[in-house]
Amino acid sequence: MYLNYFQSSPFGALIFDLNFQIIGCNKVFLVQTGYREHELYGQGLSVLLCESASAQLASDIEALKSSSTPHLNLTLALRSKDGCNRKHPLMAIRLDEPVGSTTAFVLQLLAPCTVDQALHPTGALPSSAVEYRDDSADVAADMLSDSVEQATGIRRELIDSLQLAVFEALAKGAPLGICLERVVSYIEQACPELCASVMLVDDHARCLQVGPAPSLPAEYLKAIDGLAIAEGQGSCGTAAYRGQVMAVDDIATHPYFLAYRELALAAGLRACWSQPIIDVNGQVLGVLAIYRRQPGAPGLEHLALVHRASQFTAIAIRRSRAECALRESEERYRQIFDNSKDALFLVEQAENGQYRHIEVNPMLESLLGVPRSRLLGKTVDELAPPDLALLINSKYRLCFQGGRTLDEELEVELPAGRRTFHTTLVPVKGSYGKVHRVVGISRDITERKRAEQLLHAREEAFRALAENSPDGIARYDRLGRCIFINPALSAALMLEDIDACDADDIQRTFEQFDSEYGCQLRRALRKGEETQALIPWRGRDGQWIFSDVRFVPEFDPVGNVVSVLAVGRDVTALKVAEQQLRALADNSPDLIARCDGTSRVLYINRALAGKLRVKNVDAVLGIPISQAFSDTPEYSRLESAVRRVWTSASGGDLELYLPARNEWHFFRLVPESNADGKLSSVLIVGQDVSSQRMRDASLRESQSMLRELAARRESELEAERKRIAREVHDELGQLLTSLRLNLNLLAREFGSAQPELGSRVRLLCTIVDRTIQSVRDIASTLRPPVLDMGIASALEWLVQRFSADTCLQCSLQLDESIELDEARAIMVFRVVQESLTNVARHAKASSVRVSLRRCGGKCQLCVADDGVGFDPKAYATRRSFGLIGMQERALMMGGKMRLDSAPYRGTRIELNIPLEQECKHDPITTG
Repeated sequence: MYLNYFQSSPFGALIFDLNFQIIGCNKVFLVQTGYREHELYGQGLSVLLCESASAQLASDIEALKSSSTPHLNLTLALRSKDGCNRKHPLMAIRLDEPVGSTTAFVLQLLAPCTVDQALHPTGALPSSAVEYRDDSADVAADMLSDSVEQATGIRRELIDSLQLAVFEALAKGAPLGICLERVVSYIEQACPELCASVMLVDDHARCLQVGPAPSLPAEYLKAIDGLAIAEGQGSCGTAAYRGQVMAVDDIATHPYFLAYRELALAAGLRACWSQPIIDVNGQVLGVLAIYRRQPGAPGLEHLALVHRASQFTAIAIRRSRAECALRESEERYRQIFDNSKDALFLVEQAENGQYRHIEVNPMLESLLGVPRSRLLGKTVDELAPPDLALLINSKYRLCFQGGRTLDEELEVELPAGRRTFHTTLVPVKGSYGKVHRVVGISRDITERKRAEQLLHAREEAFRALAENSPDGIARYDRLGRCIFINPALSAALMLEDIDACDADDIQRTFEQFDSEYGCQLRRALRKGEETQALIPWRGRDGQWIFSDVRFVPEFDPVGNVVSVLAVGRDVTALKVAEQQLRALADNSPDLIARCDGTSRVLYINRALAGKLRVKNVDAVLGIPISQAFSDTPEYSRLESAVRRVWTSASGGDLELYLPARNEWHFFRLVPESNADGKLSSVLIVGQDVSSQRMRDASLRESQSMLRELAARRESELEAERKRIAREVHDELGQLLTSLRLNLNLLAREFGSAQPELGSRVRLLCTIVDRTIQSVRDIASTLRPPVLDMGIASALEWLVQRFSADTCLQCSLQLDESIELDEARAIMVFRVVQESLTNVARHAKASSVRVSLRRCGGKCQLCVADDGVGFDPKAYATRRSFGLIGMQERALMMGGKMRLDSAPYRGTRIELNIPLEQECKHDPITTG
């Protein structure tokens, strides 16, 4: 098509091959350059171009080979027949169809030939002008006239064909990019001297984004991409802002191109005008930007051409946006259709009158357990049992014939069990107003039905419970209106016929309550929190009644408060008892207080207020103990005690000494819980135990004096025993020994003469010997002489004598390094002696173990047997002087004794005494 246009074009053009050899040129080119056809044909382009221009053209043609656009604008200096080099705007065109067997390119002048150029082809009259005119001027003029006429028709055909290409792209629904490229190509091929581009308004209508612009350099396009839509932002931004054509005759001087002037001039762009692309609603969709390489205003032909192109572009953009919106809408509805939790299906009526499914969503497949391929195209009779199919067909028939929406609930037996569905059938009318399809929406409401049944059952259970409850129960809606009261509350409020009373009557009845009732009710409705209040009100007999009312919010499935249940219990008796207890506490001589978990004072009785000289009881309520009783700093210890009790939830004791008053106060702290079992307060009950402490101190002093007296008596007794034992041993022993000697002399002198006297004397000697032994035993019992040899020897003697007397196995373990003074040695000896005596009398043991060792600064004595044992607690009430004596001996030495025994488990006595005297006296402990 282009070759036909080539021969009759009003623009000069030549064709060259890959080797840059001229293979053809049109008549207009010959006229404009002054050459003859035979002078150019087969020659290289170097005939027309200088060396630098040839290099530039070679570079441009190399780029054009791989370019996506088939043409390229450039400016080159051409050498005419007269030898002058003149710059011409040119267009290099790559031909898609080969010329002959070679790939060809066209070099076309962008300025059409005029009559003057035809008469003076080199721009000036030659020296033989007359001759030249005589030979060729008339012919050239006639030839140009014919050529222009032919070119005008061909150009019109070209424009029509370009418009047809644009219409074809629009009609075929080509992508917006292709349509815009054809519009730009339409402009540039219709007017090759123009460079066209499209800029589109972004989604936010704030800036312009670059579209197709094949003739503009990439650097310039990158700079203007994102051009703001505003006054003064180039011709394009201004045209989009005004909605009018904006023309810039000279880019080099116009202020609107200040930011892009250098790039535009470097690209060879000298003039620009912008045609806004406006849709039928007056909305600016983009801008057609038209550039020229020479300064100047656009002509009427150019403006008309670009205006038509803007209309094509508006149509393409509107269609593209509509298609995009349609695709998004279809995709959105397809997503809804495929991902809906409801079963969706589309039904049409077949020619035979049956109803078949033409679309189903995955949820319906899942519910029916049938794949989509087996559902599409199937009728109801083919999918459902006869009875169910008959019912469904009747519903479809009503929807198709009546043309109205139907809502039904159906129970269907499915593979997953019997399910209940709420189905909505929506008729879809065609272009003629007749129903041709039905959209079905089915929701599985089985669980909702069960929930409703369960809710109904629970409501019935609630009513049965509420109506038979002894507590008063009322329910309020979200506006605070009473909607239900039970018989117990009705009777308490003296409402004989509750059904005859409306909500306002009931509400007015409740208004006689304390204002706290309304406050707690509103709080439960507003915040959704359970609250509790003690409400006083007057009963039938005019007596005050106290009700403990709990306000319990009730919520809907999304968590909104829909009602509040008020449950009241008559706590009048409890309140009276509390008042009586308060009166008892107020008049109690004990010191009584109540605190919360942070040790703030909630209550103090008169006795405590008087003891601490608190004049204004209300002034100390609600503040910590340390601040409430600041005049008595010792009471600050109660704070930590209260916190310990609150944390551990167990009671505790605390004793305080007030040195300023010389008083002792003893307190017992007890945690208190509310009806829900949660800690509510700590009760503190105390007494002034100063007199008791004084009595205890006096008693301890008396016991200490008695113990000292007993120790002294014991010491004197031991000394007396020692003295008596020595006198018995020395004096009486000497006398008996003398008597024994005299009896021996008497028997020797007179025994042979008087046999009877001899026998009597021998009898007397035997009696004296026994008496001497008795004297020795008595002296040893009073004080064994072995004690003078040390405690180790004394215990060995005692153990041996015990074994000999009782025939029991008795072992002794001694620490040889231990040394005791006389007092401690006697005490240890007497304790072991008493213990072994008890074993012999009561234990029924087979063996006894005695040990004495040193443990640090103490001496430890242990006597253990394997006898029958006994219960120490049972024997504690009996007067066992042996154990008491051992205990007192230990206490006198500053030690302590431990007794371990149990029935049939033997007995163990452990004695620990300091090697040096201590003043601490601890009582006996039992394990």
